[in-house]
Amino acid sequence: MLADGDPHEWVSVTGRLVEDTHDGALEHINALAKKYIDADEYPFLAPGEQRIRFALAPERVHYNPPN
Repeated sequence: MLADGDPHEWVSVTGRLVEDTHDGALEHINALAKKYIDADEYPFLAPGEQRIRFALAPERVHYNPPN
C-alpha cells in the first residue's frame, strides 16, 4: 500500500491464506462501497459474478518510511 501523496512511503504485508469463503463476501463489498463511495451496493458487480473473501495471517510486515 502506498501512502497518500508520497509514493516513497509504503507498507508491504506478506502472509498465508487461512480462509477463503463466499459467505459474507457480498455484504463485505457492499460495506466497503458504502464507506468509500457512499453507495448502498457495490455498483460494479457483473451479472453472475461471485465474490470471494480471503482471510490472511500476516507473517511479515515491511514499512518503508518517507525520505
